[in-house]
Amino acid sequence: MAENERDETDEEPKKVEERPITSAEYINLLSQHAEAGNALVAAGLVEDGLEKLLLHAVIPLSNTLAAKIFDGLGPLSQFSAKIEVAYIFRLVDEATYRIFWQSKKFVTDLRTPAGL
Repeated sequence: MAENERDETDEEPKKVEERPITSAEYINLLSQHAEAGNALVAAGLVEDGLEKLLLHAVIPLSNTLAAKIFDGLGPLSQFSAKIEVAYIFRLVDEATYRIFWQSKKFVTDLRTPAGL
């Protein structure tokens, strides 16, 4: 074989471009896996309850300040941050803390397409 000729086996594998899953695709996946959808909804309810617990434990906050803390890029916008803060301020005991972390891991696994 000449130097400028390439064998088929010399070709580089084609890269598959990964793209974020769309909302429609996500809903379709959840509809195919109702149990996973139920678990995600339940986890969302737990996270909302944990946020309410944290809000109850602090001084009254304006809606604006609460949104800055709990929404978007706020320091307590993530479930994991809410779990940690609730635990370090003794709002939840160690057993509950562990259950929350197991739930968080479970939900994280479900939210990936491979988990569905």
